[in-house]
Amino acid sequence: MPVSKNRPFYTLGGAQCWADLRIRSGWRLQQNIWSKRCRILDPFDIRRAKGTKEQCKQDFIRLVETWEVPAESENLIILIHGLGRTKRSFKKIQQHLKKLGNEAIAINYPSTRQDINTHANNLEELLNNLDGVKTVSFVTHSLGGIILRKVLAKNSAWKDRIAIGRIVMIAPPNQGSKTAAFLKNILPIKLLMGSCLSELTPAKVKNIPEINTEFGVIAGGRGKTTKGFDPFLNKDNDGLVTVEETQLKGSSDFLHVNAIHTFILNNKIVVGAVERFINNGRFARKKLKPKKTRLSEIY
Repeated sequence: MPVSKNRPFYTLGGAQCWADLRIRSGWRLQQNIWSKRCRILDPFDIRRAKGTKEQCKQDFIRLVETWEVPAESENLIILIHGLGRTKRSFKKIQQHLKKLGNEAIAINYPSTRQDINTHANNLEELLNNLDGVKTVSFVTHSLGGIILRKVLAKNSAWKDRIAIGRIVMIAPPNQGSKTAAFLKNILPIKLLMGSCLSELTPAKVKNIPEINTEFGVIAGGRGKTTKGFDPFLNKDNDGLVTVEETQLKGSSDFLHVNAIHTFILNNKIVVGAVERFINNGRFARKKLKPKKTRLSEIY
C-alpha cells in the first residue's frame, strides 16, 4: 500500500501549531492542534506524508523502512524546551551531546496553545512509541521540567521496557513561579502564552508529584541573596524564576550560573555541565588526583 499522496514541502518544523507524537532518528510524526490532522517530517523538516493519525502511523513505518532510517540507540536523551520556545533552543546543548557520542533528540510541542496535561499526554505517547531504546534520559528547560514531572508520575506502558536514566532540569519553576502568577492576569500576555502560564503558579505546581529518579537542577541568577535580574522579585533570580523556586526535594546536584532565563541554554558552563551530569551524575568536572612521586624518581 503506497504512502498517502503528498507533495514534499519544506516546513518550519512545527513550533506552536504541531506536537511531536513519534520520533525516529530525526523523523517526526506530528499532529496539528486545531485540525487534528497529522504529517510526517524528515530530519530537514520536509513534509513527506500527511493525513489522518492512523494513516500517518502506517506511513511512518513504511517511510522509515523505505529510507532505511535506523532505530534510536539503546541510550537516548530527550530534550524538552520551555514556554514559547522550540526544539531549536537546545541547538548548542544537542550539538555538544552528539559531539561526545550521545544520541540526543529535541522534541517540539505547542507550549502556548495547549495545557500541561495535554503536553504530558503527547510526550507519553511519544515515549510509548520509541523503538530499540533501553534507557532514556531527559534535559528540560523551564516549563519542560514541569511537563516531565507530570509524565513521570503516570503509570505508563513505556516504563515496563525502558529504564529512566538521569534528568537535568534547567531553570525549572519547581515551586511554581510568582512571575507567572502576576503575568497570568495581564490579558495580552495571557493570550500570547496560553493556559500553561496560569498553571505555573505556586498553588498549581505544588500539586504535581516530585521526581523519584536521579536528577540535577541548574538555576540562573546573579549570585546575590536579595537581588537578581528582576529587582521586583526580591530574591536572586534569572529574570523570571527565582533560584529558590527551582529547588526540588531529592536532587542529586545543584548548579548556579550567572545567566538569564531566556538564554541560559546557550551558557557555556551549562552546556558542559549538562553532558557531565547525564554521563557521570555530577555537574562539576572530575578532579584529577595528584600523581604520587616515588623516592626513586627523585634521587
